[in-house]
Amino acid sequence: MDLTERVARCAYCSYESPSSQELPFFEFLGEGSDEATKLCICGYHSIAHDKDAQPATCMEFVAKGDRGYDRFYCGCRGWD
Repeated sequence: MDLTERVARCAYCSYESPSSQELPFFEFLGEGSDEATKLCICGYHSIAHDKDAQPATCMEFVAKGDRGYDRFYCGCRGWD
């Protein structure tokens, strides 16, 4: 995973920091990540698009792909 020139946003307040695996609760959201490959643009996971599953909001799974940023927690809501 190449973090060069990637930015991470806090999941709660959108504070931004250069992406680093050293950030608290860091999640890579780029190409190849679980979120990029297993989450559909409709918001449901790929399993929701199986013919035996409850119907998803769309008819065909289309991977969400690279979010363009990563996610972490900056501590804005406390640590306890």
